[in-house]
Amino acid sequence: MKLNLIYRCFLIIILILGNSKIFSQKNKIALFSNYNSIPTKFYPYLKKGKTADFNIAIAKNIITEKSGAFNFIFQFENKEWELILEKNDIFSPDFFTTTGTNPTKKFIYENTAMHYKGFVKGKPHSFAAVSIMKDKLVAVIADEKGNINIGAINTAEAKLASKHIIYREADLLITNDFECGTNEVLNNFNGPIPSYNNQAPLTATINEEAVDIYFEADYQTYLNNGSNVTNTLNYVTALFNVVKQLYEND
Repeated sequence: MKLNLIYRCFLIIILILGNSKIFSQKNKIALFSNYNSIPTKFYPYLKKGKTADFNIAIAKNIITEKSGAFNFIFQFENKEWELILEKNDIFSPDFFTTTGTNPTKKFIYENTAMHYKGFVKGKPHSFAAVSIMKDKLVAVIADEKGNINIGAINTAEAKLASKHIIYREADLLITNDFECGTNEVLNNFNGPIPSYNNQAPLTATINEEAVDIYFEADYQTYLNNGSNVTNTLNYVTALFNVVKQLYEND
């Protein structure tokens, strides 16, 4: 099954906003609890990291209320992290999706995810991209030490318990073979550790015209997201939220 997505991004916004980071600070929201060190079965993939339970009730409330801005807190590296976030509008008015089984008909996508951008409190040169879905969270945070990934653990047992993992990308023991272009990048690793970022350098491009961005999700991506088109779309748009922030902060 193939999913074809068209995005329209106005790259001129990078020039207008620059690195200005004046977001509204709201109440602190903790989406995780019950933190633990990674289990030994993850050692072949990761040097170190933390697992945590995702609070589905709080996530559903954020999605229902369509919260515009809030401060997201979590525990990592023996301290509390606080992300100052605001809603990130990643869809263009002419966004559409088709499926491989019915490529001539547009799929009616009921967006059940909220996408946010922001930065780490006290670190003005950091950035964060966070997407919240009803059963999981996707986040990439960048600071002076590198990237931190947060995502749902890709095992059946962990999915039932809404288990997530928090780790530094530098601690991955697997090779990220991403290359910029039209290669398959949505499923470059099929292990238990989610990886949302890429190592490819970004080249700044000044373009006053709208740019169409096309994503194609393969059948394995569809299976990994419960054989559900909406879940797959949420996953792909969460990845795009990260990419959009990478380019805005380049």
